[in-house]
Amino acid sequence: MISPAGLRQHKVTLISLSRARDTYGQSTVTTATVADFYVSIQPLRGQERILSMQVQPEATHKLRMVYDSRVSAESRLAFGSRTFEVMGPPINVDERGRELELTCKELA
Repeated sequence: MISPAGLRQHKVTLISLSRARDTYGQSTVTTATVADFYVSIQPLRGQERILSMQVQPEATHKLRMVYDSRVSAESRLAFGSRTFEVMGPPINVDERGRELELTCKELA
């Protein structure tokens, strides 16, 4: 079921990460802003968090957003001064290409 648009009240910025090697062979990570989206942000609670920890031990939040193929397990989402790291592949809710569910970890 698609979340009502009114529940997606938090504006976030999708950030993609790219890894490359510099001229010295050192691994470097660069970031690029991709797009802004409105999402719902829900902290994981109780049983939900316990179940999530069996698969993704550091998961702290669940985010839901409109479907966008640019979102991946390598993505991050910035919300004000907070940053969320996507912990696994985005879930295409009901396999309809309309909504994504993301299990995320809030970075300190």
